[in-house]
Amino acid sequence: MKKGFYIFCMALLFSSGFALNAFSQIQEEKKEKPSLKEKLFFGGGLGLSFGDVTYINIAPVVGYRITPKLSAGVRLFYQYRSYKDYYVGNGKTYDSNDFGVGVFGRFVIFGPIYLQAEYEYQSYEYYYTADDKERQGYNSFMAGGGFMQPMGRNAAFFITAMYNFSYSDDINTPQPYGSPLILRMGVTAGF
Repeated sequence: MKKGFYIFCMALLFSSGFALNAFSQIQEEKKEKPSLKEKLFFGGGLGLSFGDVTYINIAPVVGYRITPKLSAGVRLFYQYRSYKDYYVGNGKTYDSNDFGVGVFGRFVIFGPIYLQAEYEYQSYEYYYTADDKERQGYNSFMAGGGFMQPMGRNAAFFITAMYNFSYSDDINTPQPYGSPLILRMGVTAGF
């Protein structure tokens, strides 16, 4: 009887230990899986310049980490430009308001180095005569890479250089970018 009770207690202890171990493994697996809040990231860029040339750029970003190496997101932007034309001699001020949206995908190659591809639609204004301006839409397909430097647990500084495959050297084609090379810097943070 004592032997049977001893075997029963050992079996109960073994099975409960196995169950506790299995339960703790399930809990650990649940802890390893990031929550939606941990997968989302926010950030963007801000550009300011004042004087004879005034430039204001606001570009918020929201993204989602699909895997630890792959993320995707949306970038909205608005920019205001104003400058005085001293070359003509009249000192007339020219200004424009541009805005748009971009969707991007980013893949981390190793460490802080990543590849990025982006599609952007931009509605921009340009002067086609000294007094008349027009608004036009412009599509850009860009790809390149970048570097991200952590700034604490949930924030990082980034710099991205991309080539705009939609850029045209034709001076008669209005376009928002003066070069096919696009350079961006900013801060991103997860909350």
